Amino acid sequence: MKLIVISNPINLKDEHSILCSLFDAGLKYYHLRKPDFTYKELEEYIQQIPKQYRDKVILHSHHQLAVEYGVKGVHFTNKNPYQESDNFQKNMHHSASFHSLGEIKNATPIFQYVFISPVFDSISKADHKTQIDKTALKLFLQRETKTTEIIALGGINSDTIAEAADMGFDGMALLGSIWMSGKPIESFKELLSVTGGFNKIENNIHV
Repeated sequence: MKLIVISNPINLKDEHSILCSLFDAGLKYYHLRKPDFTYKELEEYIQQIPKQYRDKVILHSHHQLAVEYGVKGVHFTNKNPYQESDNFQKNMHHSASFHSLGEIKNATPIFQYVFISPVFDSISKADHKTQIDKTALKLFLQRETKTTEIIALGGINSDTIAEAADMGFDGMALLGSIWMSGKPIESFKELLSVTGGFNKIENNIHV
């Protein structure tokens, strides 16, 4: 089960130091989402990430920087949708954000995984409440043939992660539970430990 961290949309004190500690703690997927950053500002942010960690970074904007700095891949949203002209990144990781089952069912298989959100009420956005039919979503996750992995986003924390895992998600994306916790590294390690337990259960089931 994948555990993904999405960056805080604004810069935080000692953010790069915290990020390196997250990578050292086992983070393999870091979604760099700074929607207000200019091309130059995002480039400077990437330059501050040590080269040995850049293959874990996925860009949400200014995708042209992906090839130059050797990051893992690129992420697409409604504001920045995938187009065939993006084929210069075809050998990279591709992922996307969706908000309904219909969007997922129609998604191109080029994506390694897709986010669906918000699965639970958002932690980072108080007015961002879930409207997803969890019963229908669980049936889809457990019964349908999926063309891509599906990641839960929105309200994932120590109180909701077990329910999300039971629904059948392939991974969890974290934002508020990391950056609003006051202890991002400790929070990540705790949730990583929990998902490790889920992985052991899954392996035992398939033995």
